[in-house]
Amino acid sequence: MSSTFVSGFKVVYGDEPNSKPSNVITDVSGNGEDINKYYAGRYVWIVPITTDAGNAACTGFKVDIQSDANPNYDNLAEGTDGDHRYLIPIIDCTTNKKITEIRLMRSSSSVSKLPSGYSGMTSDINAGRYKKSDYLYVIWKTTEFDTTTLSDGVYVISNRGTGTVVDLLGGYVENGTKIQGWANSPTNYGHFNQTWCIKQNPGQRCYTIRNIRSNVCMDLAGGSAADGTPVHGYEANDSDAQNWYIEGNNQTGYSIFNRGSNTALDLYTSNSENGTPIIGYKSHGGANQLWFFERRSRSVTEVRTILQASQTQAFSSYSVEKLCIICPQEVIDTVWRNQGLQNRESRPELYDSDYFAFQMKGAMCDWVQDNLRAPVGLLFGVMFGENNNGEKHAYNWSLNQDLTAVTFFEPQNGLVSTTSDYVAYFIVY
Repeated sequence: MSSTFVSGFKVVYGDEPNSKPSNVITDVSGNGEDINKYYAGRYVWIVPITTDAGNAACTGFKVDIQSDANPNYDNLAEGTDGDHRYLIPIIDCTTNKKITEIRLMRSSSSVSKLPSGYSGMTSDINAGRYKKSDYLYVIWKTTEFDTTTLSDGVYVISNRGTGTVVDLLGGYVENGTKIQGWANSPTNYGHFNQTWCIKQNPGQRCYTIRNIRSNVCMDLAGGSAADGTPVHGYEANDSDAQNWYIEGNNQTGYSIFNRGSNTALDLYTSNSENGTPIIGYKSHGGANQLWFFERRSRSVTEVRTILQASQTQAFSSYSVEKLCIICPQEVIDTVWRNQGLQNRESRPELYDSDYFAFQMKGAMCDWVQDNLRAPVGLLFGVMFGENNNGEKHAYNWSLNQDLTAVTFFEPQNGLVSTTSDYVAYFIVY
């Protein structure tokens, strides 16, 4: 995909006109690209930085004129006497109107009307200059960025730059627990430190992000806009520090902006090491501020569709609508061993197959109750099936790791399979 949005700019200085880069922003009337034109000083040009990730794009620019130097920005009046002049990018997470083009506009008089097709402008860069010769503005075009809205669900959130995922240290419930980058752990207990229940606020564009294991919310410490502010787990309080805009798509990545601070969720220094802090930082569109979402839940309606494509006949089932998650196989195996079903001999007149299946389902529900605090349902059910010989049997079922197909679990011996000798006619989940 070609780059179509403006995510920032760089300022280039030169001592000769022939040192001008080829891709500087130009004046709409062809009156020169040098910011310092008509003033003594170095040649100063602005080069746009573009991106294909609209969620990382700028939404505006502003001019800041001050007597003191600002080490965070490049002076547009380099080499001249008088005030320092800075162009500052704005990324406003509350709007989806993103900048696609920036130009200069010079005029001999103050301008209040934009050229056709342009939607925004800065204040005058040359305001207050000694022997002022012209008015100079940065102007821009915008387009509405078509962001993909996340459906409510349970997700693993991975960083575009490193592949590490958002992890709540130890799954702890204590306020202030560190949120960090960590290697993905899809097959063991650590998986639930890395799964997050994401829910859009009714009538709003922002979301709450709640850890499955602890039920604490992703929270920007103190709601501070300062770069480097820790992101941690905190009990729900409905503050702006716990509300997040999620903007983008799963091709280029999503940006996650805090509603209160307008800063972006950032993996510190793009470090892939386990334990790397996740922080709030001003948005710059880098890969360490872009995230992918892997949905780890299914609705009851989605589950029914998957079941209908599996080894079932026209079946009856009972379940209320809810978000359902699966447990890693390591958890299922441990629960099965702890339940002692492998040592229980089958007695058709007493301990028949449905005893084993419902014992295992109940044990799995107990494990979730004891270990996962978030209000989600477990996808580990019971099937009643019949084979070609007319024999009936009860067994457990869940979904595979991709959440796309049914897997079968035999509670009498702990075996897992993707096919069954039985065709289900009644299903509990």
